[in-house]
Amino acid sequence: SPKLVTTTLISIFPVIISTMVGVREIGSRYREVFQSIGVGFWGMFGRLELPGSLPVILGGLKLTVTLALIGTVVSELIFGKPGLGYFANTERLNFRVANAFAAVAVNVALSLCLYLVVALIEQRVLRYRKNI
Repeated sequence: SPKLVTTTLISIFPVIISTMVGVREIGSRYREVFQSIGVGFWGMFGRLELPGSLPVILGGLKLTVTLALIGTVVSELIFGKPGLGYFANTERLNFRVANAFAAVAVNVALSLCLYLVVALIEQRVLRYRKNI
């Protein structure tokens, strides 16, 4: 579906870039220690790289959640697929401005809720970092 492709293309890059930045932030000394004790690729990934880059990945995920909703609305406007973006546009064109603003308000509320869900997941996953 074009809607899914558009939403994916808009929202996937922040997660990829934040993952790359998070993995690069891990110091080379930690990698050398893991290599010196003979840890393989998957061991280094699971024990060093993933936990070390998790804060940056979750930050990118917060951005991605909101961009996914923006991508969905944009794809509904471009391709004319039914949804809140399409509804807001048709109501605007029919001069029912109150309904169009209601659709935008629902999009904003949904975006805030999804952002808060990711923030709660981040807080729960990274609760061990408060002491650092």
